[in-house]
Amino acid sequence: MRVRADSKLVVEQVKGTWKVKQPHLRPLLEEARKLLTGYAEVDLQHIPRAENTDADALVNAALDGPAPPE
Repeated sequence: MRVRADSKLVVEQVKGTWKVKQPHLRPLLEEARKLLTGYAEVDLQHIPRAENTDADALVNAALDGPAPPE
């Protein structure tokens, strides 16, 4: 499994390199790690947003949602 993310914080937390300090985020981290255990190999990598403008545009479009009807 190849996972690419523009959040270095999230990548390092999922890898276990950095701690999750916010208690309300720990269940999400545990869920992510549990999902990844189903794969023989997992490659987590941080990709800076500036180096992945296509993905950034797709996320922004999804967050903006469809245009309201006129």
